Order: sequence, then structure tokens, then C-alpha cells
Amino acid sequence: MLPFLTGSKAKREMQREFRGLNRRPGAAENEFAAMENMTGAGYPLLASRSPRGRVRKLTKINGMLGGAQLCFVDGTDFFYEGACYGQVTDGEKLLVRMGGKILIFPDKLAFDTETYSFSPLENHVALTGVTLAPTFSDGTALGSVTESGTQPTEPQDGMLWLDTRSHTLKQYSAAQEQWAEVTGTRVALRGTGIGAGFRAGDGVRVSGTGVEELEGILLLEEATENEVVVTGLMARGKVISGQVTLDRDVPDLVLATELNNRLWGVEEGSQELLACKLGDPTNWHVFAGVSTDSYAVNVGSDGPFTGMCSFLGYALFFKEGWIHKLYGTKPADFQLTSTLARGVEQGAWRTLCQVDDTLYYKGVDGVYAYDGSLPVRVSWDWDEAARKGLSAAEDKGRYVICAQAAAGDCELLVYDPARGLWHREDGLQARHMARADKETWMADSAEQVLWSRNGTLLTGHPGGMAMEGAVSWRAETADWNQKDAGKRTCTRLMIRAYLAEGSEMTAQLQYDSNKQWHTAARVTGTGKGTIEVPLFPRRCDHCRLALSGVGEAEIFSIARDYLPG
Repeated sequence: MLPFLTGSKAKREMQREFRGLNRRPGAAENEFAAMENMTGAGYPLLASRSPRGRVRKLTKINGMLGGAQLCFVDGTDFFYEGACYGQVTDGEKLLVRMGGKILIFPDKLAFDTETYSFSPLENHVALTGVTLAPTFSDGTALGSVTESGTQPTEPQDGMLWLDTRSHTLKQYSAAQEQWAEVTGTRVALRGTGIGAGFRAGDGVRVSGTGVEELEGILLLEEATENEVVVTGLMARGKVISGQVTLDRDVPDLVLATELNNRLWGVEEGSQELLACKLGDPTNWHVFAGVSTDSYAVNVGSDGPFTGMCSFLGYALFFKEGWIHKLYGTKPADFQLTSTLARGVEQGAWRTLCQVDDTLYYKGVDGVYAYDGSLPVRVSWDWDEAARKGLSAAEDKGRYVICAQAAAGDCELLVYDPARGLWHREDGLQARHMARADKETWMADSAEQVLWSRNGTLLTGHPGGMAMEGAVSWRAETADWNQKDAGKRTCTRLMIRAYLAEGSEMTAQLQYDSNKQWHTAARVTGTGKGTIEVPLFPRRCDHCRLALSGVGEAEIFSIARDYLPG
């Protein structure tokens, strides 16, 4: 009698949780080696992303800024709240909000968001025939002054003497029979239009007076249309025949951030961090010894500055290998600390973005999360190839970044901090992104189109404003079965999904890494409940499943029936 043999009983594995993108070898079976237009918004299921809104056709995107209202520069046109309010120069812009103004560099303009008007940050005046008039602190003329290195003999009451040894002004008191020092003297510079555009308290660079004490950075005590007054001491007035210039300069900032009503920034190639006068981005050279002064500090770490931002009440200044943090609220107690840590990659300052209470940015070797202590890399699953960070923005608690490979191809990737998942959308070349008015905006610099991630459309924008059509999508799993002993056999796959009416889905299988895809099923959605799609793979060592389609789709589960080896 022959022995009775018992056949192997089929087993089933259910995959109900779908993780994100993972291009590394040895990825989990519920992770994906490749993606196109997928989202983890419906985690644990896998879904195609929602259509975007095509807001307007662009000429040349030069800058974008988020906040309460979207601001962007298209060519030379400056847009705010969906309307063009003027022109700026053509070229890349650094846009920074400070109170009710938007500061524009390198143009050095301020746009007032209440009056919708522009004003220059700098002011320059040059004229001839300027009169220098010495005065007391109350503005009255000094009158006759005796200059000598020794005390005048037989002085009269009220006589003024300029001691040339100490360069001090003294006045004689007959009642006390002694000389008393006179302080607070000033010099008035008078000329037609000399004070135009200046205000009291401005730090102004003066040149051409021929008086050493009146050359360099001076603080204006008073300013009217035809007169400015500075602290100084002269024995007698004079008329200057040559040209006198007054300049209120603003640095050529290439990086900037606002904190506590001060604008912080740095110039190209400089190691000096600069801060404007409190509440006044037009003044960077006011050093009067008070809490509202401007501020400057040299930093000794190596390398150029690569990014800066305000985070949790501090100003952060990044280099590729350093993070500098500023403490304090006024020049007297400002303190800069330095931490040797992964900073922002050169050219990736637009990737700095806060999501909830964590700051994210693109470093040299990946995306980092920074909570105020030390940065932690969070992009191990996708950046095995060198990529440069172009821009980033927050969208519904997720970090959206556009990264560019060395060959020039771009990827739009989304990180979900709550679950640690990455999803790839498409190759949108979003060099500028911003979060404004409860929407995330992306400017495609290749197609020159302004997109809204969640479909918001703005009125008054020409150039084909409409919703994006049906989205093409694809998700390719990591290898299945390659880690199992015994050569188990997968006999059937069952995909449970939802497809909107008219949406399409194709299932393909690849066996033993032979790079050939075999179509196993094609289905069209009805929009009524879920569908089940059975697949019957052939015997192999390992395989991959690729799902692709057009239109709205949600993958709820994949069941795998197999026989043990």
C-alpha cells in the first residue's frame, strides 16, 4: 500500500498598511521602490494625489513669499493678494516680511501692504554750496568763538573759547570766575533739498565737508527739507564749494530673516551678521549705545553662510557644517552660540521650513529635522543619489520639498513627520514654494505655471486658470519573497481598491529582476464601492508589483496566497 501524502496548505498574508518611498535595498514589502503622484494623506491606505489648481501662466518666476497673503514676482511684475502693484527689476528676489511691509532685495524696496505702495530703503543726496553752521544744542548759533591752546586773558562773561588741545568748547562765567565746558554742540548742514528723504535718528554717511569730525557715519539729530543737524563742534561756519554727499546705505543682503522687529542678514561672501535698527529696515549704521541700535558681529566659523531663519524665538544662521543661534533681545545682551552640526546645503536656503514645532531643511547629504538641539536626518529612504534642494513649504502638517538631481531632473517629495513616511509626486520643477492663505503655492519654473497644491484658484489671473485634469499615477513595490527560505510559491494576489468613475488601473508583475513587466489586469472604476482584482503570478524567486492608472484611486489592501516551500 502506498503512503498517504498530505499536500501543503495555502496561507494568506494581508497587507493593509502601506508605507512610503524606500529606494534602498532590503526595503520592507509594504514599501515602494518607485512612485509617481502618490500620497500618504489617507494612511494606512495608498492613494493617488488630488488634482492641483492651475492658477496662472507665468513669464519668469523670480521670487515668492508666504504669510497671510501670497506675494510673488513674475518677471518684473510684483504681485500681492492676486494683483500687480508695480514693477521691480528682473532677476531673482529675496523677499522678507517685516511688520506691514515686504522688503525686496536686491532692489532695496519696501512694499507697504496697507497702502499698496513702494518706497526705497536707501536715500542719497548730493549737492554743492552746502553751509556748515555751528549751534548750541537748542539750535541757536554759537556766535564768536576764540580758538587757542591757552586760556584767553581778561575773558568777558559768556565768552566762548575752543580749547584746541582737548578740542572742547568752554564758556566763561564771571560770577564763578571759571571756565565751564559746553556740551551738546551741533553742526547744521544747510542746502536746498539736503534733508529730503531723511529723518531724525537716521545713520547717514557724510562725505565732502572737508571737516574730519563731519566725515563718516553720523547720526542725524534733526532733519528738515533744507537742513540736517548732527552732533559736532566747529568754531565758525563755512560754505563748501565742492560736492557734499549724504547716504543712508542698506547692505546688499543675499540672506535675511526677521526676528523681534529687526531684520537680520548677511552680504555675499561676508562673515559679518548684520541687524537693522529696531523696527527700521532703512537704518543699519545707528550705534548710539541704546537698545534700539543697529548691530553687527563677525563670525569665526569657516565657510559661507547658506541660510537663516527665525525659529522658536531665536534667529538661526546656517553654514553647511555649522548652526549659529542668537540669544538676547537687544545689542547689550545679544549672544551668538556656535554648534558644529549639519547645516543647510549651499544654495538650499529656500528649503528652510517649519512644520509644527520642527524645522526642516536640505543638508549636504539629505533632509534634516531640527528641534533646537541637534539636527536629525530624516531622508534615508530616498536620497541615495546626490540631490540639491531647491525649495520647500508646509502643507497640512507635511513637508514638501523639490529636489534636483545632478542631471537636472527634479522630484517633488512629501514627508509626513507624524509617520516618518516619504511619498513622491512628480517631476515638477518648483524652484519657489510658499504657504499663504491656507494654501501651498508652487511655481513651476520649467513650464512657467503657478500651481496651488490643493486646488485653490485666484480671481484676476490670466493664462488658463483651471483645475488640473485626471492625475496619472504609479506605485512600484519593493521585491517580494527574496528574503524567505524554502522558495515559497505565491499562487494568487488579491487587490482591494476604490476607483472613481472613469478612473483606470493597470496591474503589472516583474519576475526575478528581469526588468520586463507583464500586464496582469486592467480595470475601470465605476465609483460605486470597492473592487477586487485577482492576479495569478508565476513561480519565481522574487517579484515586484506595479500599480498604475489615471484618475482618483485608493488601494485598501493586497492579499497574497502562497504555498510554503
